[in-house]
Amino acid sequence: MIVAEGITGEWIAGRVFDIELEAPATTVGYDGRFTQGRLRGHTVDVTWYLKREGRLDVARTTAPDHYLVLAGPLLAPGSGRSVRPTW
Repeated sequence: MIVAEGITGEWIAGRVFDIELEAPATTVGYDGRFTQGRLRGHTVDVTWYLKREGRLDVARTTAPDHYLVLAGPLLAPGSGRSVRPTW
């Protein structure tokens, strides 16, 4: 399910990159803020793609300071694009 992978990706990124996450679905345009280093206080939108398909969804109206994209393995040559369910 796409929602579950999104929440899981945010949780992983939060732990690895010291991101304090916002409460789910309460903040438009970003998922959290960095808590350490040069980026401390900067907003970040986290996206996790289970497969590297060559696409990236970005905000068109309210952009965060940074995007952080986690991606799985590249699709094998000739395998074509996988079909994603629409909800």
